[in-house]
Amino acid sequence: MAEITLLTADLFTAEVKTARISAVVAFTAGWTDACRELEAHMAALAGLHPGYRFFKVDIDDAEP
Repeated sequence: MAEITLLTADLFTAEVKTARISAVVAFTAGWTDACRELEAHMAALAGLHPGYRFFKVDIDDAEP
């Protein structure tokens, strides 16, 4: 399984908005079972689709 990169506001602009490669971003909350399960599925997908970048944003830690 591939690693999912945690994004901050600054990294979001650099890695997603201005990137020339397609990105998949999950907005998650670490305290929910569903979000933890989603991360495992995204890691599996990232391993299968190397042409995409996979990221997550923790909504509890994200800047407004």
